[in-house]
Amino acid sequence: LDGKSAFPLAAAALRDPVPAVRAYAAVMVLEHYFMAIPEAVKLRARYLAEERDPDALAFVHRFSKLAQ
Repeated sequence: LDGKSAFPLAAAALRDPVPAVRAYAAVMVLEHYFMAIPEAVKLRARYLAEERDPDALAFVHRFSKLAQ
C-alpha cells in the first residue's frame, strides 16, 4: 500500500455500507499501517463510537491489537 493514498481510502472505507469492509479497514489498515498517526487514532475512535453492527464490533475486538 502507498501510505499517502491508503489513508483517505481507509477513512472512506469506514463509511462503507458493508460492515465487514468497515471492520477490516479499522483493524487491518488503520491499526497496521497508521497506528502511530494521530489522525488515524482519532478516526478509529470515531469509528468505534459510531459502529452499530455487532459482528463488525466483535471482529474488531477479536483481532485488534489495541483491544487486548
